Amino acid sequence: MAVFFTHSSAAEAQTWDAAVDFGGGGFSTTDGAKFFGMARIRPGILWPNGDKFWALGPYFETGSRSWGTVGVQGEYLDLKSAFWGQAMLFQDIEVGRPGVGIAGGWSVFGLELQQRSLNPEGPGVVAMAKVHLPLGVAGYAMREGPRK
Repeated sequence: MAVFFTHSSAAEAQTWDAAVDFGGGGFSTTDGAKFFGMARIRPGILWPNGDKFWALGPYFETGSRSWGTVGVQGEYLDLKSAFWGQAMLFQDIEVGRPGVGIAGGWSVFGLELQQRSLNPEGPGVVAMAKVHLPLGVAGYAMREGPRK
């Protein structure tokens, strides 16, 4: 069952946002593939516009191959179709190198691709399945309720 909201202006409804992601998959380098798992939290700002939501905020990620990554993540979520997409720029604290990632999915399930460097492997690509919990959107839905 889809829930739809009455706000039509993003400026009218700007509010807080939070999201939590968990993922696992592989880190591929010239030496082969290794497991990569992560947990990420992102506070930020949410711009609801009807059934569409835009979010932007900083994040912190910890994982099986790096104890800390900081970055900024933008997200678009269409509540009517339940599809979402994310783009991120980040800096791995341990390695000290920047990276980039994209993700997309349906409902709370998705896939993420990253280009990043890890120690001691060096540069490579991460491909993982993830669970995405858009807490800001859920909070907005509880506060605003469905359309009448």
